[in-house]
Amino acid sequence: MPVLRLKLLGDSITAGAGSSDFSPQGPAFVRIGGVLHRRSAGKHSWAALFARAVEARIPGSSVCNNGCCNLFSHGLRTHLGTLSEPEDTLTLLMIGTNNRRLPDGLRALYRDLSAVSERLALLGRHPVLLSPPPAAPEDEKKSSRFFHISDIAEVISHVAQEQEIPLLDLYPLLKGPALPSFFAGTDGLHPNDLGHSAIFTLLLERLTPILFRKD
Repeated sequence: MPVLRLKLLGDSITAGAGSSDFSPQGPAFVRIGGVLHRRSAGKHSWAALFARAVEARIPGSSVCNNGCCNLFSHGLRTHLGTLSEPEDTLTLLMIGTNNRRLPDGLRALYRDLSAVSERLALLGRHPVLLSPPPAAPEDEKKSSRFFHISDIAEVISHVAQEQEIPLLDLYPLLKGPALPSFFAGTDGLHPNDLGHSAIFTLLLERLTPILFRKD
């Protein structure tokens, strides 16, 4: 199997927020809007679980998590040159949850995600889009939300179809009877360890044909 250089791009859910050992006090990797973003050394987030699985199954491969808390789609687009690097061979991209707080959040997400995905594809960094997991009802009902996670997932799916790039639509896959247990003890937006584990399991299951092919 070919050696992979995976890059994870996204917001706080990608960074690991909600997991029991989340602590973004590690090495700094980018400054956005005056905020210096640092990596978490936690081991229970979906990203950390995914990194260990890939690196164990494909010797010499590496997974770099550039998830940034409170990241909007515009911030990703503006700082893509820093967040993505020439050696990246595959890019997992989950963005849009914070765009619910913007009156034009859906239009902005479509515009930014289209530009980012197209750029990554042109550079040979092979984007794979991920819709965010569902939020708990109490989060969706907040007055600061102009849109729902389902709206965000629909935009992401549209971009994936337009650009003919892979999509892992987590939103419908995780929306079910087990959903409340994914947010026990959290703020209703960031999944706990059980929720992060569920995301990881789906990722590994659905992306195995892409990640672990023999050629």
